[in-house]
Amino acid sequence: MKDKVAFPVIALAAVSLALGASPTGQKVKPEQEEALQHEVTVTLKLIQVFVTDKNGRPVTDLEKSDFVLYDSGRRQTITDFERHKRAAARPSEALVETPAGQPAPLLNRKFFFLFDLRQNDVLGIQASRKAALEFIDVSLQPTDEVGLLTISEIKGIQIHQFLTNDHAKVRQMIEKIFERAEVPGAGVIGQVIRDTESSDDAIAAQLAERTGGEKAQTSADAPPPGGGQTTTQSTTMSVVARPGGGEGDFYMQRTYDLTKNMGEVAKALRLIPGAKNVIFFSGGYARGLYEGNKLFRGLYNDMAQQFGNAAAPVFTVNAMGSRQQTRRPAARSDLTLGKFSELSGGAYFEDVTQAVQIARRIDEATGNYYVLGYPIRGSRDGAFHEVKVEVKRPGCSVAVQSGYYNPRPFAKMSAFEKEFHLLDLALNADPQGSTPLPLPLLALDFPPRAKTKESAVLVGQVAPEEVREVMGDRLEIATLVFDRANFVAYTSRGTIDLALVKARTFFPYCFMDLGPGEYEARLVLRNLETGLAAVGRTSIAVRPPVTAPLTLYPPLLLESRDGQFLRMKKTKGEPGASELNLGDVYRFVAEKHAPLFDAVPKETREVLAVVPVCTSGTAAPEVNFDVFFVSEASGATESLELELLAQETRGQEHFVLVRVTLPEMRTGRHALRFVATEAATGARGEIERQIRVY
Repeated sequence: MKDKVAFPVIALAAVSLALGASPTGQKVKPEQEEALQHEVTVTLKLIQVFVTDKNGRPVTDLEKSDFVLYDSGRRQTITDFERHKRAAARPSEALVETPAGQPAPLLNRKFFFLFDLRQNDVLGIQASRKAALEFIDVSLQPTDEVGLLTISEIKGIQIHQFLTNDHAKVRQMIEKIFERAEVPGAGVIGQVIRDTESSDDAIAAQLAERTGGEKAQTSADAPPPGGGQTTTQSTTMSVVARPGGGEGDFYMQRTYDLTKNMGEVAKALRLIPGAKNVIFFSGGYARGLYEGNKLFRGLYNDMAQQFGNAAAPVFTVNAMGSRQQTRRPAARSDLTLGKFSELSGGAYFEDVTQAVQIARRIDEATGNYYVLGYPIRGSRDGAFHEVKVEVKRPGCSVAVQSGYYNPRPFAKMSAFEKEFHLLDLALNADPQGSTPLPLPLLALDFPPRAKTKESAVLVGQVAPEEVREVMGDRLEIATLVFDRANFVAYTSRGTIDLALVKARTFFPYCFMDLGPGEYEARLVLRNLETGLAAVGRTSIAVRPPVTAPLTLYPPLLLESRDGQFLRMKKTKGEPGASELNLGDVYRFVAEKHAPLFDAVPKETREVLAVVPVCTSGTAAPEVNFDVFFVSEASGATESLELELLAQETRGQEHFVLVRVTLPEMRTGRHALRFVATEAATGARGEIERQIRVY
């Protein structure tokens, strides 16, 4: 057996990612770019304005000359102007795509769905899901952008999707979140609904039976400050059961923390231009808590006002609906949800089951507006600019954001803002205000380790000199893996000094314990002083444990060239920490080898492949291999010449190293199909590795 190669290590620190929005720059006017001198930038500031008549009806026929705009008391010249009129609602059968060639608006509508999984119950979450999907299907226009956030007991505030006009993707993500949410004592909500009749009464009865409670309890029945035992068992959507008795202090401290964090989210939203309409589905906090707890009331009001300052009106939707009327007045949440919408400039809807009316009213409130653009001198001092807009036509009322904040240097951003920036880089193909360098990245699953449970590896490629030239030497290095609902399934963080890396190319890698399912993986390098970043993106499917006589796992393709593997290692004992080395899983990998990513030069004539094979019932398997080149365009297959270089068996795992001779290849997408047959039993398995020939 070959000696194991000792790969260098990057020590990482585990962190929890649970926040989300991102900084953005202003649009630079093309005709002004040539005039910029002495690092002074002129940007186009865009302001959304809503105008109504004395009866509250939208005024939709104004011209640019009808508006007067002041920025910090100085009258501005309006250079750009758009009029947006609410389109007729469409039927809810199909999503509409943006017509080809249609110019993008200066400033489109932006919506954030915010689902409260903490202050809610199963019926409220089910109704919230229906209402959100109704809004997507009926009220969204092709150019509208949508983001998706959740609040939960343990994971806090999580961003599942930044602003995107891929409405189908957001719709699918809402379904995934709904499927995964859990009810303490009852299980996963999606399974509860599938196992039960469709009526709300049947679902409530089933939940009461599973949890031992008499009814589904709303989170409005939160324990009072200092504790207090609840008398009815909760079937709320919290990740953990609601504390009772002496644990009330913990519940309230968590409530304070989440309220403060919501205020920080609002501050980060300031940096996204225009109005950000937040649709908040929640069971809300009890009136008695708001009126009786001065600290909570102050934090809550400040949080709501921060959303107003960020031009992010909140449309609060009471997920308890008419059910809250059965509760004592002090336990109802109409006051707190109404206060949130009032202080932020939104509107309150008391019954989530009125989905059609809610969608129509929010659409009407946000669908008719004007965009006013004017040039400003760019600055990154974080200063606040008060904005005032007047309309010359008599009898008109104007609603406009109170002002805006200049962006701040990245190094001076808050911890929340930097986390938002990281998640924006990871989740968005086109992050707000930046264009990261691309990094090659691949992720492969393999037979799970019996003791340590690792099931997948992530490998990237970094050219230090190229990255240093753009981003500098000392960088943060982060890996993030998201499941289908964009919950964070794995994350690690650390720092690296590229000046200390001597290799022309290095390959950072880490092992991950991922359950069966489909994931999106990211590798991010980021300068924490400037925010400049490089991002690698890939996807991975981790299969469930197999019992077939022979199973192939994706091969690690290699080529002979210089490079250096660097293991990204968490501190021992931290969640997700792994002691595995690349050679522990992919035998025969040596220092002279470099991984081959999906992009393969057309001149390539041979590759090496380490193929993991899992066998069962055969003590000393004799595995024979065939490899085929599969053309994606034609579907034609071509048998390839291969040479068996090495093989090794460990228990039920069999590893082979083969050299594959490639044919003359045309550019485009293709695949290498590996087929294995066990000689004694005839068991057969196959796996394909996709490649892009350029």
